[in-house]
Amino acid sequence: KERVSQDEDGRTISPAIFRDATSPSSLVNGKPPANSIITSVFTPMPSTVSRDTESLSAYAQLEFDLSETIKLTVEGRYIDEELEVSGPVCDIVATPALSGRPNQPPDANGDVFCDGSFRGSSSVAEVLAGGSLPEGSLTKAAILTDTAKFDDSFIAPKAILEWAASDSQLFYASIGKGIKPGGISTITAGSFFRPNQNTFDKEELWSYELGSKSTLLDGDLVVNSSLFYQDYSDKQVGVSRFDPVIQTDVGSIENAGEAEIYGFEIEAIWRVTDALTMSGGYTFVDAEYTDFVIETSSANNVARSLAAGDGGCLTIIDNDPAPLDGQSDICIVDLTDNEVEDVPKHSFVGNLRYQAAAGDTGLEWFGGLTTIYRAERFMDEFNIKELDSYWLTDARAGLIGDNWELTFFVDNVFDDDTVKSGVDFGSQVNTVKQGYFPPGPTDGVVVSLPDPRVVGARLNFTF
Repeated sequence: KERVSQDEDGRTISPAIFRDATSPSSLVNGKPPANSIITSVFTPMPSTVSRDTESLSAYAQLEFDLSETIKLTVEGRYIDEELEVSGPVCDIVATPALSGRPNQPPDANGDVFCDGSFRGSSSVAEVLAGGSLPEGSLTKAAILTDTAKFDDSFIAPKAILEWAASDSQLFYASIGKGIKPGGISTITAGSFFRPNQNTFDKEELWSYELGSKSTLLDGDLVVNSSLFYQDYSDKQVGVSRFDPVIQTDVGSIENAGEAEIYGFEIEAIWRVTDALTMSGGYTFVDAEYTDFVIETSSANNVARSLAAGDGGCLTIIDNDPAPLDGQSDICIVDLTDNEVEDVPKHSFVGNLRYQAAAGDTGLEWFGGLTTIYRAERFMDEFNIKELDSYWLTDARAGLIGDNWELTFFVDNVFDDDTVKSGVDFGSQVNTVKQGYFPPGPTDGVVVSLPDPRVVGARLNFTF
């Protein structure tokens, strides 16, 4: 639905758009699932997690002309989201009957879980006396499918005050609230689906900005600049979280607490001649966590905290009774003041384009270069491993007709092989003892290799 109206005082209501969208998706765990009781061998069948999201949103904008040179714009977006996630859980009736391993006592919420040896659909345990399977054989748990729902709704407001100091100079100030919906994490590293332990809240951001937009040299030069400050609360971060059911850490998404980001950016677009245009932009960003405390039983996480100079295990929370599998007590690790992961302090992008008539053919030819720079940045919130800085340059050239464009391109002109993204998994040596198949590495880093130099051509038609 859309509605637009305007009164005599210049107040404008922009389109309010309502959208209802459903986007199902599924995640297939490549490890063998506990789809049935299997002795001594694995059955290579997938374990599926399904996710169904329904979203309703509405947007509205109001503009007020406070004077001939000052304008106030107020806007808001309403979002209502419903999430339904299904995943594998341990069958607390069939599993102890077949394996001889009794269930754990009810937790504080009254929930009952299988024996902690069954850490997920891909882990195995030895059958004990009293089980219906042969004693001493290996088995996986019997699994069922559980479904959980998560509902959330919120309003994200924004206000912009603009002052047109002259026909070529505009100053502005803005404040806005951004919200990233909460949900249910399904990245629990092979453990069973436990929505009560893997639900995370929405992430909130207040953003403040002061800026200017200038038009110089009779319109041939445009210079934009801004100062910004962003205040995050309940920032969503991927972490290793202690799971009290299986007495070890699992991957999860948690609300980290608070983070602050500030910086400035400047960009310029210069039409040097009718044929030649140059542009460039530079951004400086300083981003750090101002409140980030996690609970962990992982010696690896404690060691990583020590290596980063964060003090390691600051407080020990005693497990009572102590776990039988030799896992350590829970440690409090403080990552406050660490830099936010994957945020470079310095970034640059530059463009050069030349376009002119190709003689008397009625066509135009063009050529151009684009180059970007990103400074080094930490791979994750522990601030141990860094991704190197890099330059990346692309080239374009081609012909333009009335309704077509032929482009020859070279991506990554200098064949730069710098790794641009990655995930530090740390040590996973305990996955052998815990029965995961295949076990994790003793020190795991997964990186996305960059594309090499790519040369090609592209032909576009418009109708």
